[in-house]
Amino acid sequence: MKKIYFILFILFAADALSDDTLEVDKSKYTRLHFEGFRSGKRMHLQLGGDIGLNLNYFIYKENRSRTYKDIGVGYQGGFFFRVSKGSIYTQFDFNFLRTTFPVYGVTFADPTITVNETRLRFNSLGIPIVLGIYAYKNSLFKLRFFTGIEPYFMVKSRIFYDISVNGEEELIEYKLSRAEKRKYFKPAQLSYQFGSGVDIGMFTIDFKYSIGLVNYIKDDYVRTQTHLFQLMVGVIF
Repeated sequence: MKKIYFILFILFAADALSDDTLEVDKSKYTRLHFEGFRSGKRMHLQLGGDIGLNLNYFIYKENRSRTYKDIGVGYQGGFFFRVSKGSIYTQFDFNFLRTTFPVYGVTFADPTITVNETRLRFNSLGIPIVLGIYAYKNSLFKLRFFTGIEPYFMVKSRIFYDISVNGEEELIEYKLSRAEKRKYFKPAQLSYQFGSGVDIGMFTIDFKYSIGLVNYIKDDYVRTQTHLFQLMVGVIF
């Protein structure tokens, strides 16, 4: 008898569960689940180009004491890829830099030649890789902070001599060979970079500071460290 009551109870419960008032609206469940998935942050890829100015300090140190410095100025340009998700982004740049330094105390063995001015010009390729955050953003304006590393490579190096020969001025351009560049400089460099930037619509403005981690000039006694400041203006395509 108890078995009969138990079977009837099971059948009654099954019939109650099959009632329309207890059915789940699967269409609503599916729709809500899909909308929740779509509201998640997606990766966003941007491509842009920029140009700007650079100011490079060459600090020379001997026995950990700064002896003197050279200051070079120049310009640069390139393009970048930015991948962002939410408030975090990473950016890869390809920058072509040209920086010119004055060189003092250059003389020629020929007494009839007077050196008025000497300039050393570097052409380099920089490939910064940074990780950044959007500190503030809306549909029109974004404020960014970033940090990372910047490998860069010396492409060309030239020396310009502005001289006077018997009262006549002349400009001599001398291009360093690959062997000479390797003898006097370290063509491959690495810097630590940080900075900030803003996006205003499709336009970007960035200020970057890079400090060299590798001795720029090959010297066993004097350490040469670069301090590179860059101001860039660009556009996102």
